Amino acid sequence: MLDQNVVHMVEPGTLVIDTVRGSNGKPVEWHEVEPGVWQNAANPLRRRYFLKNAQGDWEMSRNGDPMQIMQKVSWYQHKLVMLPVLVLSIATVLLSVLMWPLSVIWRIRSGPQAALSPVLRTARNHMRLAGLLSLLPWALYGGILLAYLNNSLFIALPTCAILLRVVQILAWLAVGGTTVALRAVWLTWPNREASLVSRVHSMALALACLRATAVAWQGSFLIWNWRY
Repeated sequence: MLDQNVVHMVEPGTLVIDTVRGSNGKPVEWHEVEPGVWQNAANPLRRRYFLKNAQGDWEMSRNGDPMQIMQKVSWYQHKLVMLPVLVLSIATVLLSVLMWPLSVIWRIRSGPQAALSPVLRTARNHMRLAGLLSLLPWALYGGILLAYLNNSLFIALPTCAILLRVVQILAWLAVGGTTVALRAVWLTWPNREASLVSRVHSMALALACLRATAVAWQGSFLIWNWRY
C-alpha cells in the first residue's frame, strides 16, 4: 500500500522511502526536479510525486495522482523511430560478423589471395573488433529481457541489477568500438588498394555502430551513477 510507505527528508531536496532500496541495501534517494516532482538519483528516468499531507509529513502520490509522469519526447526519441533503427543497426553488425567466417571459407576454396597491405589489415581488424563490441551489450540486454518475460520478478532480484550494470559497462566499450569503426573508415576510403565493397562495408558498419550507440544513449545505457 502506498500510504504505508514512510518517506523521510534526509537533507534539503532529498527524500528517501524506507521500503524502496537499491542493490546496495540502502534507501534510494529522490531529488526534487520540479515542484512536487522527484527524480530517482540512481535512475533519472524514474520520477514520482511526493506531497506534504495535512500533518506536514511527506508522502507519495495517492490514487488521484499518476505514478508515472508521461513526458512528450522528440520525434527521434520515439520508440517507432528508435526500435527500427536499433533492429537495422544490429542486423547490419550481425551480418558483418557472420560474413567473416564465410569470407575465410571462400578464400580457402578459391586458392591463394593477394596479401593485404598493413593498413587494410589493420582496418579489417578494427571492423571485426567494432562489430563484436557493438553486439555485446545488446546480446546481454536481450538475455535480461528474456529472463524478465519468463519471470517478471527477475527485475527485482539483485542479479538483474548487476547484469544491468554489466550492460552499461559493455555499452561504454561499444562506444570505443564505434570509434574504432570510424577509424577503419578513415583507413579504408582513401586507400586506393581497397575495393569498393570494402569501402561500403566499412561505412555501413560504422553507421550501424553509430546508430546503436545513439539508441544506447537514449536508452540510458551510458548513464553512470556509483549509487546504482
